[in-house]
Amino acid sequence: MKKVLGITLALLTFILLTSSCADRQDKLQHEVVKPIWFTSDIGHDNSYWPFDSEHKPPYKHKTLFFVDEQDIVNIIDRDIERSEGALYHFEKEVERLENEGEDVNLLTNRIGEFRQHLENAKMNKTLSDELSQNNESYTTISVEQKEYLFNAIEELRIVHEIVPQIFNDERIMKPGQVKLKDKVYLNASGNGTAVLSGNIEMTLSVQNAVVTIRDENNDKIIFIDGEYKPESNIDPKIVAYRNVNGTMDITGTSTIVMVRGQSINFKAIGDGFAALSGNGTYSYEEGNGTIPMEWMKHGFASKRQTT
Repeated sequence: MKKVLGITLALLTFILLTSSCADRQDKLQHEVVKPIWFTSDIGHDNSYWPFDSEHKPPYKHKTLFFVDEQDIVNIIDRDIERSEGALYHFEKEVERLENEGEDVNLLTNRIGEFRQHLENAKMNKTLSDELSQNNESYTTISVEQKEYLFNAIEELRIVHEIVPQIFNDERIMKPGQVKLKDKVYLNASGNGTAVLSGNIEMTLSVQNAVVTIRDENNDKIIFIDGEYKPESNIDPKIVAYRNVNGTMDITGTSTIVMVRGQSINFKAIGDGFAALSGNGTYSYEEGNGTIPMEWMKHGFASKRQTT
């Protein structure tokens, strides 16, 4: 069962990452939690490492570069912010697993390492900022500041190495991924991509959308009220519709539904998972205490939206 769930999660992630256009993927590359240094083969004349040569990290394939020294500071700030968002997500996931009676000792230790290295990065960045306030030149970074910034980069590099170790635990849900429940409806609304997998019963309304459905057990039931253009099928298990404007009712077991478009609104119940990428919110119908949460954007959200 765990193997099946792992494959399902991997498939959902793959669909999300490959379903967007090249421009979207380019933006994603620059926005997700990532190492502090850029790499490039061509097209950049100002290729240099901003610190002493003894601090230049080995990189076997590509040239390291920064646009300017202030860019270093800005990138570190963004990386710290997104790493804090990742920490928040991991802590919430551990809290969820504990409530479900799961053993989280190993996860807690790894997240503790993540937290410590992130705090070290923040401390070094703060020390650099304090020196910057005493620096008469606002356009250059002193040697002392560079030392602290280098230390911050090293700590963030370790943070990035810990992230996949945490996600290797299949119980950790990715940002934007939620469980479908067989007795509680999941409501979602937004623009972007939504993928649902499992035993599904859902009502969907969209504008100018692409809807693709894969049905392993050949027991799907689809009702469409609105305009759409059916696609020719290259696989008997897959049906696809383009330019969908209207509502759809979809039911099936071992079914994957992918929706890309604007004004996506759906209500779903079942046994499986949903992965939501773009600009939107989702919540469960669980009484007045429901907290709307955000779809996955380009990285980790630092906190949940509250009503």
